[in-house]
Amino acid sequence: MFVDDWPSAESSTNLYCKVDDPRAVFIDLLALLMTEMDVWAHSPDYRKHAEVDATAMIAASAVIEEGVKVGKRARIEAGVVLKRGTWIDDDAIIGPNACVGDEGITLYKANDGRVLKFPHVGGVYIGKRTYIGANSVIPQGILSATKIGNDVVIGNLCNIGHGASIGQRVWMSVGGLVGGHTVVEDDATLGMGATIRDNLIIGKDASVGMGSVVVKNVHTKTSVFGNPAKRMPGLTTGPKR
Repeated sequence: MFVDDWPSAESSTNLYCKVDDPRAVFIDLLALLMTEMDVWAHSPDYRKHAEVDATAMIAASAVIEEGVKVGKRARIEAGVVLKRGTWIDDDAIIGPNACVGDEGITLYKANDGRVLKFPHVGGVYIGKRTYIGANSVIPQGILSATKIGNDVVIGNLCNIGHGASIGQRVWMSVGGLVGGHTVVEDDATLGMGATIRDNLIIGKDASVGMGSVVVKNVHTKTSVFGNPAKRMPGLTTGPKR
């Protein structure tokens, strides 16, 4: 563990190395392991070589890198790019020109003036029967995976931030944005063009109205609307499901 000061309580289970800029050292070390030793931190469920099930339908123009898993009857449309560490589960559909597993924007200015980019090694999981719309982007997580649950609908031109977690049966309309490490719980609905800040929780069965900008957590079964989004009793969004 890299620290800039000795911890107040020593632990027999941890080894500490005191450095001036722990975050920069961590980035440099991880980048070195990836480039020089081909070390990746993807889950054991991922494989170095692509595993595309024989029943999957893959467009001729799709790009599938090493380390991608595509499940039974999944459909990968024209122009899709699946980056290393992506797992598309059974019966999922990835719409035209979507990109799954690329890196998000994470920059850190080190003490020595360098601007460093965090390596992304967390991967992406797309659940069963989930639909990802055309031209949508789902970056992989930095250390933990970006996760999309089962039976989710994500519309065209959407972006899910790195490390985000989208629960089961979530419905997200066209043009939606979810910031990194945000959790959208089961059965939530995000209206057209909704923007969710990073590191928030959108509760189970919550509704976010069209064009809303969410900067605070949204509680279970609560509806919000506006910029900044505020509670709006009686608001319903999305289809019945």
